Amino acid sequence: MNRKYKVIALVVWTFILLLAILAPSDMISKEVGFFSFIPFFDKFVHFCLFFGFAFLLFWAIFKGRIMKTLIQTFFISIIFGLFTESMQLLLFKFVNRLFEWVDLSFNVLGIVMALFLWYLIIAYKRNKAVKI
Repeated sequence: MNRKYKVIALVVWTFILLLAILAPSDMISKEVGFFSFIPFFDKFVHFCLFFGFAFLLFWAIFKGRIMKTLIQTFFISIIFGLFTESMQLLLFKFVNRLFEWVDLSFNVLGIVMALFLWYLIIAYKRNKAVKI
């Protein structure tokens, strides 16, 4: 796939992530319909948002060097996660949301799982290529 489309997908996902993370708390319904029965559903959302961010970031910047790209993606994603949580703290007056270490932990978990999935995908493709 053309790199331009990968970057566009990353930018769109990042915009969605920022809207979700920095939306004022009074704009977010406490009852999320069907999902309202799931305890700590917001932590699942953090996991999914940062899983998607790290997955798309790796996809956009990967050029054949897996370990270099894994490390770059990990650190960029962690810094971005810290940035989003810090913005919640700094913009508390406007968004009524706080920096939470648990949210940051689920961000990191999503990042690690996305990178692990990429590692498995690339390892599978390389092993499959060798067998043929």
